[in-house]
Amino acid sequence: MIALPSIAFGGFSGSAKDVTARQVGGRSILSVRSWPTGQTTSAQVVRRASMSKITKSYKTLTAEQMQAWENLAQHASGQSVFGQKAELSGINLYVRLNANRVMAGESVIADAPLGQVAVPNVEYDAISVTPQLIVFGGIIHVGTEAVSTTAAGAGQSGALTLVRC
Repeated sequence: MIALPSIAFGGFSGSAKDVTARQVGGRSILSVRSWPTGQTTSAQVVRRASMSKITKSYKTLTAEQMQAWENLAQHASGQSVFGQKAELSGINLYVRLNANRVMAGESVIADAPLGQVAVPNVEYDAISVTPQLIVFGGIIHVGTEAVSTTAAGAGQSGALTLVRC
């Protein structure tokens, strides 16, 4: 949980018990440490592993590639928890863009796109879960044509199958 602090917390940073205060882009942010409840699902494990792999892959980029992501991030923005415009760093944009590409069955792109791009959102219209696999059906990038993740070819609605290893 993240809470917007009052004026009394301006300039404060640090941790006390389960509460951490920090300054991000001129804003004071208080966050409360969350504790997981319930079982971790297979989908969570797959998504976390994917995010970790993408984040680690950023460190393997060349200095020129990292600089290109930083330059692109200067012209991009995200949306904070409170609906306010939030600045993105190069690694934030790299992970955000590539995480949804991977979820849609596409490959990670190492080179920053030329020019400003919209960070894609992924939608799907069906999900099937068994102890052995998870299938997302009808995966598309919002605002684009449907993307196929099956052998049928691009441009068709597809299904992404995640198999437990």
